[in-house]
Amino acid sequence: MTDAPPHIDRRFTLSDLPIWRERNLRRLVLLHLLVVLVTAWRSETFFHPDEHFQIVEFASHLLGWTPAVALPWEFAAQMRPWLQPVAYAGVMRGLAALGVRDAFSLLTALRVVTALFAWLAYIALLSRLVALQTSPRGRLRLVQASLAVGFLPYLLVRTSSETASASLTVLSLLALGLVDADPHPRPLRWTLFAGLLAGLAFECRFQLAFLFIGATLWWLWHRRPSVRHVLAFLAGGAVALAIGALADRLGYGVWCFPPFNYVRQNIVLDVASSFGVEPLPAYLWLLPANLFGPIVALCMVLLGRVWWLRPRSALTWGTLAFVVLHSLVGHKEERFLFPLAFLLPWIFAEALPLAAIATWPRWLRPLVAWNFLLMALFAVYPLGWRPHHAFFRHMDQAATAQHVLMRGQQPFIDTPFLQQRSFELRVEGRDPLPTNWTHWMLLTPDAFAEPAPPSGTHLRLAWSEMPLRATPVWAHVGPLVATCIHAWEAHTPAGLPRPTWLTLYVIEADAAGSPAPPP
Repeated sequence: MTDAPPHIDRRFTLSDLPIWRERNLRRLVLLHLLVVLVTAWRSETFFHPDEHFQIVEFASHLLGWTPAVALPWEFAAQMRPWLQPVAYAGVMRGLAALGVRDAFSLLTALRVVTALFAWLAYIALLSRLVALQTSPRGRLRLVQASLAVGFLPYLLVRTSSETASASLTVLSLLALGLVDADPHPRPLRWTLFAGLLAGLAFECRFQLAFLFIGATLWWLWHRRPSVRHVLAFLAGGAVALAIGALADRLGYGVWCFPPFNYVRQNIVLDVASSFGVEPLPAYLWLLPANLFGPIVALCMVLLGRVWWLRPRSALTWGTLAFVVLHSLVGHKEERFLFPLAFLLPWIFAEALPLAAIATWPRWLRPLVAWNFLLMALFAVYPLGWRPHHAFFRHMDQAATAQHVLMRGQQPFIDTPFLQQRSFELRVEGRDPLPTNWTHWMLLTPDAFAEPAPPSGTHLRLAWSEMPLRATPVWAHVGPLVATCIHAWEAHTPAGLPRPTWLTLYVIEADAAGSPAPPP
């Protein structure tokens, strides 16, 4: 990494950082913040169910809204940490005191709070790395590369343990001074603070211990801290564990040690394997298996370049331990490695000759265009196939109680926090059919084909999760969208979840008279 120029103060003060002094860099940072906030506002779905059920529903249970029986099995096993749910419960309780009680408004507020904290942590890392670049061109290239990553805003707004723990990890590495080229020890209070942040990161997601194993070993081996600094780091971690223990006591109602229960359930009893087992190198294809595949693959290559060219870097020790130990675990998911995305500025600074890049190569332009297109798409319409938050929001905002007849298999995931407004739902083929159709609405998971109405009635389209479905434009774009979706479904492996867009129809009587009762 390039050494810091003489005029840069190595103490972490925003007033001395070029990213805030130089207008072109500051504009890029503020534009990125705008994209993140828009994504937080529009991202009403979740990427993975754990993001909601093991964080938001836990916080909702603490407030007395979600019953214990509705929580996932991890609650009974006492294996999930409560630090993040307790923090979210505090935010929601404060907003409720101000009159904000709508579940969807509260969920939006949680995303905004999470996004601001994660964004500040990411920008803090980027700011420090920019300060270590000696040339204006190197500073500009680092900011451009770090803020142009299309999937980053989507990750920053997730109410997941990966996002919270990664943000705390970045701040801990900064406080410990691992990002700096300065070998001199940090002030003792900063080491204590770094230990506290590392412990809080662990209390949000236990797997972040993998990264700290490598990073702290590098710190002990290369920086040779004094005994006082080591004890200060451990003391900060002990305080964090005590805070986590109090949060766990508040959440579970008894004293327990969730890290032990987590290891016992997933490793000793091998429960994690029941969710699928992948071979050792599976992350090589799991990570790029998405719309951002080319960008993710490029980031993976750059991380591998850091490992190869800078084996004595703190970044190499931490990330290599994180990836290797995760790879040794049989159950693998791409989200387990999402915290690496929060270290991308460091990866770019270590892997690229930033000051020597006069212009970005021409072959990168199509990739950049695709990257920004997806960033814009995810900002206004973040994708998520499994949940139906939009449907629950629509029902919550309905003026009166609704009677809904579901045609086909009910596709809902039970989300008590979002179902504050009760409505009657019957599933055709399982529940008794209504006697008066005109008091009901028909719900179908197929947004492309209008279902046959009951005898003596006709259907009026009222609402759909599919964008543009209830507009006149659909007559022109609908067939093209349907062709693309059906072609995609025909070429995806069996067993993968299929996307559904719930659509509501109002059942109205024909002009000839009242509808006939069902047979």
